[in-house]
Amino acid sequence: MKSYFLWGMLFFLTVVIFGGIGKTASADDQGNPPVKAAAGIQPISNLNNSWFVIYKIRDHIFAIGEPRYYQHNISYLIAGQKRALLIDAGANATDEMLQVVKSLTDKPVSVLPTHLHFDHVGGLKYFDDIWLLDTPFVRSCKQSDGSYKIPGSFTLGFIDKFELPAIKVNRMVAPDEIIDLGRIKIKVVLAPGHSQDEAVIYDMTDNMLFAGDFIFPGVLIGGNSGQYLDSCTRVIDLINRDTEIYGAHAGENFSLVPKMYVSDIQALKQFLIEFAAGRSEGTLFNIPEFINRGMHHPINDRISYLDQVIWINGQEYKF
Repeated sequence: MKSYFLWGMLFFLTVVIFGGIGKTASADDQGNPPVKAAAGIQPISNLNNSWFVIYKIRDHIFAIGEPRYYQHNISYLIAGQKRALLIDAGANATDEMLQVVKSLTDKPVSVLPTHLHFDHVGGLKYFDDIWLLDTPFVRSCKQSDGSYKIPGSFTLGFIDKFELPAIKVNRMVAPDEIIDLGRIKIKVVLAPGHSQDEAVIYDMTDNMLFAGDFIFPGVLIGGNSGQYLDSCTRVIDLINRDTEIYGAHAGENFSLVPKMYVSDIQALKQFLIEFAAGRSEGTLFNIPEFINRGMHHPINDRISYLDQVIWINGQEYKF
């Protein structure tokens, strides 16, 4: 019951922010097509009405959506000739994500969360080859037996009553490390702001950016606006105007793959510059049973920013 309530509140918030149900999609001021038109990648399977829906972006790149989950998470699978990489492990805390991935590739699979919030690591423990971005915080979570135990105060698992068990990490990926999956090279870039361990994964071969919660169509929750601003600069310098950008949560139409634009990151950067100068006060709002309070700042018709967040358990979200 709680999940349906949260979904309803988040959907209502999205509708309020982005102009309401029935709004006609049109190009923005930079000439970009609307998200609905740009993200017209149709599902290739719903796995007999399972939790997941699969979308083919390229012959070797898949989006794995969770449209029934109130946050509408999207994970991504890149299948190289030698190895496949799953970006995020979904919110579903069963082994179903593993079965989905096995249905899409026969290559060895590694999984790399864009960050360690609960809704990106639900199926993590079922994979044999887990990679984590090498940050001081993650290193501090290493236990005497070599496993890593991420505290619930960091995963925010209290929101869904989820606890990530201690995990065996097979590879610590250095920021800016380039990895060859077999004719597909990716670069893993640290982009803190939403979370201190946030990573974006740049597919250098296909010119695609898998942006996690760094940017997606919806409300971007900031834990450190200064780091978020620096990350915007870093990511803009990494990509180009033709880069396809995919976020980790679907937008208003959660049946479509969330494709974003360089101009969205530029708009976010400009907002954060104005925010740092004290020129955006925001409006107070809350989502009962989820967020006790926060300050909301509209940016464009696809994204907005939320800061000064206090979760329903009273925990302030900042780092």
